[in-house]
Formats: sequence, C-alpha cells, structure tokens
Amino acid sequence: MCFKLNYSSRLIVFSLIFLLLQSCSNERLNTADLDLKPDSLSSSLSANEKLSILDLILKSDSLGPLELSQEVNISEDYLKEIFPGFDVSYMIGSGDSPDFHYFKVSTRGGDLLFSISSYLEYENYEQGTIKNPDDIRIDILTVYSNQIEDQYGIRVGDGYQKVVEKRGTDLQFGAAHHNIWVGSGMIYYAIPLPPTGIGEPDRSPTLVTQAEVYEGNWAVSSISWPTSKW
Repeated sequence: MCFKLNYSSRLIVFSLIFLLLQSCSNERLNTADLDLKPDSLSSSLSANEKLSILDLILKSDSLGPLELSQEVNISEDYLKEIFPGFDVSYMIGSGDSPDFHYFKVSTRGGDLLFSISSYLEYENYEQGTIKNPDDIRIDILTVYSNQIEDQYGIRVGDGYQKVVEKRGTDLQFGAAHHNIWVGSGMIYYAIPLPPTGIGEPDRSPTLVTQAEVYEGNWAVSSISWPTSKW
C-alpha cells in the first residue's frame, strides 16, 4: 500500500529531515571543538604565564626551577628550557679572575635578572683547548634585579639595616675590590662604598667598619650564591 502526500505534507517531512540532519552535523562539530580545546588552551599559554619573576626566589639550594648545587651541570639550552619566557645568553668572559663560562638571564625587555659564572680549566691555554668543555658547574650565581628577593625577603636596593633586621648580626663581613660584602649560609650581599667628594681619594673597602655601613644604611647592589661576589 502506498500513500500519496499532498504538497503541505511533503513540505513538513522535508523540513523535519533537514532539521534532523542539521542537528547531527552540529553534534559532530561540537565534539570536534571539545577535542581541540586542550591543545588550543595549552598552546595559547605564553611562556611568561608558565613561569613569572614572582616564582624566582633565591634560596640556599634553588632559584625558582634551578637547583643550586655545584654538582649540577648546566648549559645554555638547559637554562632556556627551565626559564621559558626569559632571554638566555652565553659567552666566555675574562677579567681579573681566570676565564669563565658566563650566562645571563634577562627579561624580554632586556633587564638583567641574574648571571652565572663557571671558571674554565684549560688543557692548553695557548691553543684555547678547554678541559671538559661540556662539564659546566655553577661557581657563582649573582642576582642584579630588585624583582627577585631571597629567602629572607631581601632585594637589591635594600639598605643594610634591613639585612640586619632580617638576618641578625651573626654574619660574615669582608672587603672585595670595590665594595664590602656580608652574608652567610650561601647567600651573600655586595654593598658598594658611597662615592667620595670631588678631589677626594677613593676609600679602601678594607677600612670600612660594619658599624659605619649600618649607620649609613648602605644599599645592597647584588646578591650572590654560594659565596660573595668579587
């Protein structure tokens, strides 16, 4: 038996079929969107959202994701991996000390956050042959930015009175080339001498007393691990 549909009935049937097909299509589209969301969300997160300067607190055994130990082997690629969102550069430095591997970690805007030095050992200095060139350990890490605080809540720019307030007076105190240093427990502070007057000779850091630094509330210029910065 067959039924004949008039024009109005056929129009209703075709409309129902169209709506049913559209609903199925939307279901497939929504499922596809859900499948893509995790990947698209992950790729939309910038490196700065994964690690910010607020995560960088200098402790006696770490700086953010970087373990601080002279047993840790580092490289430019490794630092770029654990400090995404920041600029990492590498060079071989020289100065009063032996030549050294020198890494800098900066913001994208070019502000230096901290540096790492690792002294070189040469098999043949004249030929520039480095002994164990891939074995790079942290000899000294130096924080220069006031955006990074240490585990005691001290930052670059803080006065010596705050250092004493936070850490007490049982600290080592000494003289470097152009500044004095103070600290203990693998965290040390470099404090430069105030400028002298016009025509006056520069003072030797060896003549500076701890009481003088406290009274003048001289400011911290850098924080270093595991020894004082020269």
